[in-house]
Amino acid sequence: MGSRRRLALTFALSAAIVIATHAAPASANGRYPTAQYVIVGPGAASTHIALLTTFGVLASEDSGKTFHYLCEDALGYGGTSLDVPIAIDSEARILVGLYNSTYRTENDHCSAAPIPSLDGQFVADLDVNAKSGAVIASTATGFLGDTNYLYRAGSGAGPFTRLGVGRKDVQFDSVELAPSNDLRVFATGLDLSTSPRTLRTYRSDDGGTTLVETTLVPQDEKTVGLFVAAIDPSNPDTVYLRVAGPRSDGKPGRSTKLVRSDDAGATWQVVAQSTGEMLGFALGDDGNTLFYGGPDDGLVRSRDRGKTFEHIGDAHVLCLRWHAGELYVCGTNETDHFALAHSCDMGSTLRPMLGFFGGISGIYPCPASTVEGSSCKERLDGIHLALSEAGTTTDLPADPTCDGDAIADAVADSTLADVSPDTLTDGDRGDADGNGDAGSDSSNGGETTVGNESSGCGCSLRGAASSALGVSPVFALFATASMLRRRRR
Repeated sequence: MGSRRRLALTFALSAAIVIATHAAPASANGRYPTAQYVIVGPGAASTHIALLTTFGVLASEDSGKTFHYLCEDALGYGGTSLDVPIAIDSEARILVGLYNSTYRTENDHCSAAPIPSLDGQFVADLDVNAKSGAVIASTATGFLGDTNYLYRAGSGAGPFTRLGVGRKDVQFDSVELAPSNDLRVFATGLDLSTSPRTLRTYRSDDGGTTLVETTLVPQDEKTVGLFVAAIDPSNPDTVYLRVAGPRSDGKPGRSTKLVRSDDAGATWQVVAQSTGEMLGFALGDDGNTLFYGGPDDGLVRSRDRGKTFEHIGDAHVLCLRWHAGELYVCGTNETDHFALAHSCDMGSTLRPMLGFFGGISGIYPCPASTVEGSSCKERLDGIHLALSEAGTTTDLPADPTCDGDAIADAVADSTLADVSPDTLTDGDRGDADGNGDAGSDSSNGGETTVGNESSGCGCSLRGAASSALGVSPVFALFATASMLRRRRR
């Protein structure tokens, strides 16, 4: 059996095992409705929001006042249960990375089509620079002997160009452009040629054409993932990575170390370690305020670049994003009673924006001749049926607005505030060996509220394909890789 077939079979079997383990009450595609990842734009604007879910994308063009549903069929991956990378380009169109191309929506969302310059490419990640509009993509075939590349477009409208000589035997995963300098790029990937396989980090100073390997992040044979979490908004030499591995308490599941380099990858230091999986990380505009979270850890904040942390809420965080002074939080809908919330005061109060049951305004008003107009309504009805059968029919009232003065006051206060009484010391939040408990209860003074009530409790991990035995090895590879990929913000 050739190396490609052996590797494909390994991924297919791995996907089948994981998928069988995570079987749950589900929607029409075999997966329970869950929020996964949120993006906001275009650029520095906050008018357009796209929420990736296990059943497609929910999109808003009015800063979160209304959300419409784009099903997987309309975005090029219908009939699968994949976790795909998404981005919003400079023209406010949604990009969706797939196993064989990247789809781009039109502004009316009634149609989407593959981008010709990425035809046939297994796109693992996408990122857009808010200032320049440059888009970068990473590829990952998963086959030993193949060469993977970074691709770049000057804006969402332009064609993508393959950069440099790529990396043979390296399956790229995450990639990110520095906010202050889009020529600085950081990327991570899995080297399939070593035994055990090695997770590598790369830096580019010329937009992605030349890749220089950085110092290896500390890892062992139990480390399962390495992802770019964020690049400092003003210093392109400062980068945060998430390193996924087993929990230190012996329980099933994963824990995550947050590491940082202040010298462009020459050295690394552990900043924090989560109790469970760190599914969200966000970095404030000041470069000093850090947020991380997960289903087991709730929402955790530092206001001093990670020297100290405070547990500020119990929402079961599935993703985080900082954008234009607001913190966006993906929650577990059945327990937190929101799928997406935002905060105008540095995470202290969460304001629900969207719930799955009553918050979706329906599909876009598209002609019946389009996929959006013909197929997505039935899919959305299936989502609501699944929620009803599970007893999840209550969403908190939506409050999508933020007062600009309140945001400014909260940011100013955060730069002057003393550490609150529920601060987590180095020992509390865990060290490089995984000791400590970042999810310990906070005092009332540090607790995040949702509306007028404390956030709920519960856990819902994202799944993968509903049946690996019914998909091709390439689909199984994509499902496994996407399940390991825990989004960076």
